[in-house]
Amino acid sequence: MELQRDLSIILVEVRQLKTQYGERMAVVEELTKQNLEATNKINQAMAVLERQMAKQSEALEQPVRSMGTRVETMAGQFGALREAVEAINTRMSRLEQQVDDIKNHLTTLPPPSSDGGQPAEQGAADLSSAGTLFDTALGDFHRGNYELSKIQFDDYLRDYGSSLRAVEAQYYLGAIAYSGDDFLEAIRNFDLVLERYQVASITPDAQYKKALSLMKLNRLDEASAELRSLIQRFPNSTVAPNAEAQLEELRSFADKPSPTRRSAVTN
Repeated sequence: MELQRDLSIILVEVRQLKTQYGERMAVVEELTKQNLEATNKINQAMAVLERQMAKQSEALEQPVRSMGTRVETMAGQFGALREAVEAINTRMSRLEQQVDDIKNHLTTLPPPSSDGGQPAEQGAADLSSAGTLFDTALGDFHRGNYELSKIQFDDYLRDYGSSLRAVEAQYYLGAIAYSGDDFLEAIRNFDLVLERYQVASITPDAQYKKALSLMKLNRLDEASAELRSLIQRFPNSTVAPNAEAQLEELRSFADKPSPTRRSAVTN
C-alpha cells in the first residue's frame, strides 16, 4: 500500500515535470523563432544599407573623377599660361635689348647753326663721326688702351655732350680712372653720371662703381650710404645683388677693430 502510494506520488511529480518541461521548451522555441526573425530583419537591413552605400559610392565617384579631370585641365591651363608669360617676358627682354641697342647706336643731331642753313649732309656726317669716335674709344677701352680711350671719350663729350651715348662716355671715363686706381677722379666722373643722367640705364652701375671707389678710399660710411641708395632706387638692376652683398660685408665688419675694417675693401 505504501509502495503504491509512493509510486502514485512519483507519477504525479513526473507528469508535473513533463508539463513544466513542455512549457519551457515552448518558451525556448518561441524565443528561438523571435531571434531568427530578428536576425533575418538585421540581414535584410544590412543588405539595404549595403545597396545604399554602393549607390552613394557610385554617385560620389563620378564627381570626384570629374573634379580630378578639371584639376588636370586647370593645371594644363596654368602651365600654358606660365609658358605664355615666360614667352612675353622673353619678348620684352628682347625688345628692351633692341631699344638699348638703338639708343647705343643713335645720337642726337647737333644743334642748328645760328643762320639755320646747316645742310642735312653735314648733320649726317656729324652723326657718323660721333658713332665712329665712340666705337673707337670703346674698342681701345676693351683692349686696355686706357690713356688713348680717355682722350677719345673726352673729345666725344666735348663735341657730342648732348648725344644719347654721352652718359656712357662719362661712365667709361670713371671706369678708366677706377682701373688706374685714381679713385677720386673715378668718383668725380661717376657723380657726373648720377647728376646729369639720372634716368639712364647705366646709372646703377655708376653708383655701384662709386661705392666701390669710396670703399677703396676707406670711406666706408659713405660707401654704405651709396649702396643703400642704389638698392632703394634700383632694386631690380643687375648690380643690386652685388650691392646687397657688399653692404652685408660692410655690416659684418662694422663692429670689428679699425685695422680689420680697413682691410674689408672688396674689388
